[in-house]
Amino acid sequence: MSEPEDVILEGAHAATRWIGLRWKRGRPDPPEVRLRDVRRRLELWVGAVNAGTPRIIAANPSARPSWIGRAAMRTPSHLVDLRAHAGTDGRSIRLPRALPAPFGAEPVIAHFRLLAIQQAARIERGTVSLLHVAPTSLVRDLYLVREAHAVDNALHVALPGLRDLLFGAQRVALAERPTRKRLTAQECAVEELIGQVLGATELGGGEIVSTPNDSMDWATAMASRIAMHPGNYRGMRAVAYWGQTLPPPVGREGLIQDMPDEAARPPRPQRVHHLTRSPT
Repeated sequence: MSEPEDVILEGAHAATRWIGLRWKRGRPDPPEVRLRDVRRRLELWVGAVNAGTPRIIAANPSARPSWIGRAAMRTPSHLVDLRAHAGTDGRSIRLPRALPAPFGAEPVIAHFRLLAIQQAARIERGTVSLLHVAPTSLVRDLYLVREAHAVDNALHVALPGLRDLLFGAQRVALAERPTRKRLTAQECAVEELIGQVLGATELGGGEIVSTPNDSMDWATAMASRIAMHPGNYRGMRAVAYWGQTLPPPVGREGLIQDMPDEAARPPRPQRVHHLTRSPT
């Protein structure tokens, strides 16, 4: 039997949902471009400019942590990110299910293309293959920053038509970085490096990052220097157009994640079973 407190919470939740649905019923949906409507176009475009055509599936936003969980984990507010980010696990490309389109569909479809080719470039480079080598979160994040710099440079050279879109995404991402007063000295040092990549006015030149191994060597050396700063390192807020580089899936869960989002559900258990023989 449910406790009285549980009954009250369930009733409050149901009432809140009912009120929210009634309030939204008369409001038109904001314009947006849905991934399922442009998925095939994106796959064809990525396949035309890249070696191979990775499967494109929908990315889910992170679950909102409870205040108790945040307090227990001591998660700072700038690391609570509920956005659905693009990403890759080295085999498939994950893109947000929908993006707002206040100025029409074409700019949003172009942004979808940028997100998709960013992740396709990471798959082609093999960025995911060295994630497990990073001994600390600081080395891992520095490695991803260096790889992002390499991908931006490569796209600048290979796809001149994306340069304006790439620079625009960099400006937006730079404006979204957390303020330094929230960060420790080590995190400020990492943000300084991120700012240098996002604020770059010239791409396609300078120091070339040829392989992920080069990125890992650089990240390891840089982390040893940054670790000398006071304070601890709690993590890096995601850069939206870089997306999230995830470890490769393993086992049955990985097979489910690689399916298209409308099929990415395990079969429901049967609620009715037939007897194999008549009872005696």
